[in-house]
Amino acid sequence: MADRADNKLIGKNYTPPDHIAKVTGKAKWAEDFRADGMLFCKLLLSPMPHARVRKIDLRAALAMPGVKAILTADDLPKLEGAGAERALTNEPLYQGEPVLAVAAVDELTAAEAIERIDIDWEPLPAFPKKMRQTWATLAASKYKTRSSKHKTLYTTPQQPENPAKWPPDPYDKPFVSLIL
Repeated sequence: MADRADNKLIGKNYTPPDHIAKVTGKAKWAEDFRADGMLFCKLLLSPMPHARVRKIDLRAALAMPGVKAILTADDLPKLEGAGAERALTNEPLYQGEPVLAVAAVDELTAAEAIERIDIDWEPLPAFPKKMRQTWATLAASKYKTRSSKHKTLYTTPQQPENPAKWPPDPYDKPFVSLIL
């Protein structure tokens, strides 16, 4: 354990040295700093919960003055292995997942370039039928042995033929194994 002399501030009032600057708005944040030649990046986010990019037309955006580069998932190396997380994707799995990045001389130009990009989307099911069936089977098998103190019947919109009792007892072992 650390020596008590190292813990000078525990149990004492502490006034941060920059609190007056923060309260008055004079504090400098990362957003406040600019450098010569600095570029600004804006991301184009998926408007759909699950889709595939069929085609991207970048010509109008690249023709704009001030747009320096556009980065897509095809420009990035493929990541493999456990925990590999993609920065950009051609098949977003959730609404708001980054699809491409635009680098421009200022934020306004980058935002306008995003608006000029034409993407042909192929909508995919957000919650595929196979997943719904797996979830319903798993939920039905887990809820058979649960306690009977909850009498409310809940039916999901996706699975009207598979009602499940709700709310589940958080201490019910089958439910705990379901969420773990």
